[in-house]
Amino acid sequence: MKPEQRKEYVDIWVLVHLGVGISQTKPHTVLTHQEIFYSLHEAQQAQTFEALKSGYKYEVFHLEFPL
Repeated sequence: MKPEQRKEYVDIWVLVHLGVGISQTKPHTVLTHQEIFYSLHEAQQAQTFEALKSGYKYEVFHLEFPL
């Protein structure tokens, strides 16, 4: 029996901010940045820009999708 070949993946990075929700029934809101990034470097640059521009601290999340 041959081992299966590794599937190829698409990697993306997103910026996520946890904030206090507007409604009292939802104590936390997850806000995502409007863009997705195809490299960690691009995501980190956007994270720095958003921190300087708006003061929000975004976390970088890496997502991997099999093809």
